[in-house]
Formats: sequence, structure tokens, C-alpha cells
Amino acid sequence: MKYLKKPNVNIVIPSFILTLIFSIVVAFNAFAMGISISFADVNATVGDEVNLIMSLSSTDGNIDSANIMLSYDDSILDFVGGTNAQGGAGSIKVTSNTGSSSNNQNYSLKFKAKKAGDATVVVSTWEVYDTNSKMATMQSQGSGRIKIKSADQASSEESTVEKNKEVATTVAVDKKDALLS
Repeated sequence: MKYLKKPNVNIVIPSFILTLIFSIVVAFNAFAMGISISFADVNATVGDEVNLIMSLSSTDGNIDSANIMLSYDDSILDFVGGTNAQGGAGSIKVTSNTGSSSNNQNYSLKFKAKKAGDATVVVSTWEVYDTNSKMATMQSQGSGRIKIKSADQASSEESTVEKNKEVATTVAVDKKDALLS
């Protein structure tokens, strides 16, 4: 009892207990799987059906299940359907419960381009779990961009490309122009 009455002991013991508790909490969180959500950007013309690919990947664990909510501008895009995806009116829910040992999952999301402009598909919320039912931590999160041209812009650009091909194939031979075919 004489030892516990010293002022240093009253500080050391609580500090030791707090350090121990903090170390245990950090150890449990240190093993959480890190994930990345990325998209492949797409170009389209009004009226086209476009396929946007969303990738869910981890470099340090296997993905068991995922619940991801996406949002998009429904004045520019109509959601048609996709891999483990359902939605419309500006939001999509992507779910997966693979139960496999996969560290990479790809989801195909199909949209119909309604009008010209730039549309972005963004992650609203997410929950991803590893095969030990531990929630993952986000390492990087991207967004999908769909650049939509009007039919007039697309045909005008095609015409310019054709003209550029003709210009590029004209060469001078003995100071006379010749068109290669």
C-alpha cells in the first residue's frame, strides 16, 4: 500500500491502461482491408446506349460483399441495367455477395444518353466487407464520366476526319499532286 500512495503511481497506472486500450483498438483497425472504386470514362452520342465499367479492387484482401449506392444526373442519362445493379431516377444500388476469394470485381452499368453534355456517376455511399466480415477502408474513390455529343457534333467531327484523311494522303510527285488510294 505504501507504493500506491506515491504520486507517480497515480499517473503511471492510468496511463498504462489507456495505452493498452488504445493499442488494442489500433491493432483491430490496422488489419482492415483497403479498397479502391474506379470507373472507365466513356464517350457517346445522344441516343446511344453506353456501358460504364465500375471496378472494385483491393490489394490487401479478398472482397466478400459490397453495397454501393451511386448517383447520376437523370436529365442526361437513363439507367438501363447492369451487373448486380438496380435503380433509376438518379440513383443506382450495386450489390454483391460473392463469397469467393476475389480481390477485384467489375460491374457493367448501362445507360442511354438522353441529351448532349457531361454526365458524372459518383459514389454516394458504400459498404464493402472482406471474407472475415470486416468492413473495408476506402483508399481511393473515383467517379465515372460520360461525355455525350449531339448527333450533329458527331457527324461534323466524322466529316472533318474524312477531310483530314484526304489531305494527309495527297503527296507531291515530280512537282505534281497525286492522291494515294
